[in-house]
Amino acid sequence: MIAYQGITAWTNFENNPGWLLKYRDNDLGAPSMSEPVSKPKYVTAEEGFSRIGFESGVEISNQEILWLVFHSDDGDATFEYADDNDIDPLAEDEDGEFVRVSFRPNELTFL
Repeated sequence: MIAYQGITAWTNFENNPGWLLKYRDNDLGAPSMSEPVSKPKYVTAEEGFSRIGFESGVEISNQEILWLVFHSDDGDATFEYADDNDIDPLAEDEDGEFVRVSFRPNELTFL
């Protein structure tokens, strides 16, 4: 389970370690996957995760919609996702839905 206070998304870290990233909203109700606004944070069942820092120089408004997205790791513990490849793809839950959740920074200042 991916969980911060107020936002939760499900995944199975034991069978599927991977990467958590924050993205801006694409104005269509989904993350804009071309440019993450955070550094990739590797997560496993054993390690869990803590805060996910923003990339240097990124400015975020308190009312902006951001997305926390989980990417599956392809087995090498190196984040390599790009829009045009299948490496470290977006993880899916048991229902085939992408593991992601939206939030506003003013609601969750500690992310």
